[in-house]
Amino acid sequence: VRLTAAADAEGLHQEPVPDREQKQPALAREEILLLGRYGVQLEEYFGSPQDIEFAVPAKGQVVILQSRPLIQSRPEAFPAPPVSDQPLLLDRGTVACFGVAAGPAYVITRDEDLVHFPEGAVLVARHTSAHYGLVLPRAAAMVVDIGSATSHLAILAREFKVPALVDTEIATQVIKTGQEITVDANNQRVYLGRAEALLRGQAQKPPLLSEMPVYQTLRRVLRWITPLNLTDPKLSDFNPEACKTLHDIIRFGHQMAIAEMFSLGEKADQEEAYMVRLKTPLPLNLYLIDLGGGIQRNRREPYVTPDAITSLPMRALWKGITHPKVSWAGPVAMNAKGLYSVFSRSLAAPSSQQSEFWLRTLAIVSKNYLNFSSRLGYHFATVDAYVSEVRTDNYISFRFKGGAADEYRRALRARFLGQVLKELDFEVEVTGDLVVARLARYPQQLMEEKLDLLGRLMACARQKDMVMSDEKVMEWYTRAFLEGNYGFEGEPR
Repeated sequence: VRLTAAADAEGLHQEPVPDREQKQPALAREEILLLGRYGVQLEEYFGSPQDIEFAVPAKGQVVILQSRPLIQSRPEAFPAPPVSDQPLLLDRGTVACFGVAAGPAYVITRDEDLVHFPEGAVLVARHTSAHYGLVLPRAAAMVVDIGSATSHLAILAREFKVPALVDTEIATQVIKTGQEITVDANNQRVYLGRAEALLRGQAQKPPLLSEMPVYQTLRRVLRWITPLNLTDPKLSDFNPEACKTLHDIIRFGHQMAIAEMFSLGEKADQEEAYMVRLKTPLPLNLYLIDLGGGIQRNRREPYVTPDAITSLPMRALWKGITHPKVSWAGPVAMNAKGLYSVFSRSLAAPSSQQSEFWLRTLAIVSKNYLNFSSRLGYHFATVDAYVSEVRTDNYISFRFKGGAADEYRRALRARFLGQVLKELDFEVEVTGDLVVARLARYPQQLMEEKLDLLGRLMACARQKDMVMSDEKVMEWYTRAFLEGNYGFEGEPR
C-alpha cells in the first residue's frame, strides 16, 4: 500500500500499489545521488550521523524536512561468533534496543506478576504492554512475543538502554521463569545460560551523544516535554488546566479523542450516511452505516446479508458473534436470586429505559474501520477498531457496561469479561460493571483473530450476569470460555 493525496479532499489516504509499479524503485537514480550528497553535507555540518526526513514533491527535487542526530545503540561491527557451548533458545525477532545482557527469566502472564518482578531479571512477555514500563528500569533485558519496535515500551527500552527483542512470536513458549538466559539483541538470539564471551564483548561502550552540546540542551528541555502528570483520566484533575508538559497535552488530547470516537454511534447522522439493515436471524436490530468500502451497496434492497460485508473488522467481529458453538436460542438458566434481581431492576428502571430496551445496534463501517455500538437489554457494548496491513495503525478498543442483575452479579460478569480479555492479550481495566480494554499494533491476521474471539465473548456474555452467583461460578465460566466451551455445557446451577 501507499499514501497518496486525495484529489478531491484534504489529507492522505491509502491505496494499493499497482502491479506494474511494485518492482520499480521508489526514487530515481538522480534523486538517490542528490539525497546522498545532502546526507554527507548535513553530517559534516552537525558533526555526527543524522536521522533525516525528506520529501520528493516533483521528479528531480528533494526537500529536507528535518535533520536530527541519529540516536541508536551501537551494535557490533561484525556478527558475534556462535556460542557453541550454550543452547540456543531463540534466533528471531526485531531489535528494539541493541545490546547483550543476562539474568534469570521472568515470564509475565498478567499485570499482577509485575509486583514480584526481581531486580536484574529478563522480562519475557506476550505483548508490549505499556504497564511493563514500571519494571523496565529493573530489567536486564526484554524479550516479547508480539510487538513493534515503535511501541511505547520499545521506546522506553531504548531510553533505559535495556537490550530488547520484540516480535519473536514464541519467546513465552520456549523460555521459562527462573531460567538463566543471555539475550543477544545485536544478533537476535537468546541463549540458555550465561554466554560469558558475549557478555565480556559488551562491556562499557562509550555513548554516542552524551558529550555533545545538542544532547545537553535536549536534557534541559526534556522536563517540559516528557514528564506525565495526567496519569488517570478518572481523576478530577484530568483537564486542560492540569497540562504542564507536551506529554500531558498529548495524553489529554488522545483520551478525549478516544471518548469522542466511542460516541460516534450515538452522533452519526443517519440521513447523510448510507444506512441499511443487516438481515440476520439473531435478535439484533442491527443497522450498518457505510462510510465507504464497508459493504456491497444495493439501494434497491432495504437490507443486506452478512456476505455483503466487506469491512475487515466488521466481518471478523460478525464471524465471532455468529460462531456455531454460540447459542442465541433458549432461556438462560438462573437461580431464584438471579431472577429476583432482574425483576427488581426492571421495576426500578425509568420508563424511558424500558422503552429503549431493544434499541438499534449501529455499526459504522469502512473497509478498515468499525465502530460497533450495541444496546442489548440492559447492557451496552462498544467496539472501535481499525484493521489494515499497516500494523502500527491497527487497534481494538472495547467498552462494556451494565446488565439486568444486581450490582454484585454485574460486577462478577465484568470480571469474567476482564479475565478472558487479559488472556487474549488485551490491556484491561475493570471498575464495577464497567470493562475497558484495548489492544494495538498487531498484524492484520492476528487483529482479525482477536476480533473473532471478541465477538464470541460478547455473544457468550449475553445475560450471564443473571447466573454469576459467586466467585467460583465466575471462574468456571472463565475457564469454560477459554477452553472453547461457548455453549457452557455442564454449567453450575
